[in-house]
Amino acid sequence: MTRGIITELGNKVSVKLIGICCDAPAKKDLLGIKGHGGYNSCIRCTVHGRTIERRRTFTDLDCPMRTNDDFINWVDVNFRQSDTPLVRIPDFDFVKSIILDFMHLVCLGVMRTMLLIWCNCELPHKLSRKLIQVVSDFMTNNRRSLPVEFVRQPRDLKYLLRFKATEYRSFLMKYTINM
Repeated sequence: MTRGIITELGNKVSVKLIGICCDAPAKKDLLGIKGHGGYNSCIRCTVHGRTIERRRTFTDLDCPMRTNDDFINWVDVNFRQSDTPLVRIPDFDFVKSIILDFMHLVCLGVMRTMLLIWCNCELPHKLSRKLIQVVSDFMTNNRRSLPVEFVRQPRDLKYLLRFKATEYRSFLMKYTINM
């Protein structure tokens, strides 16, 4: 039988896998693909990364999209590196059914980068010391208004390099809206 499970009572229950949600390292192991820091690591498109200041960046956003057939047929050997038993799952799309990782992409990616630029880079992007202190004070003075879903209390922006993903998430979802 290829679709479903037979219960103890003999009933057939249909099962269809519609998506997989995991972080970047688990996705690499599960699918047998390049890790998130690789040159050809995007699961959605065929962009080739470059190294700028010891970081992998993906700037060519006008590149062909990946397809499920490309994944199954090993079209890009620089992306797919080892076999995965998941290819035996019928009607599973390896491009559209892999959920992108919010924590790494948005919280530790975009939000962290933006805060580091605003607090530590050069002009014209860097905020003034006074404005950074105002933002930092606002966060620490409004700790009680943070919902219980945010498990870490906000810290001063001088600890920005030690922030966890949930702190970047709270800045994005709570403090940017209320400032």
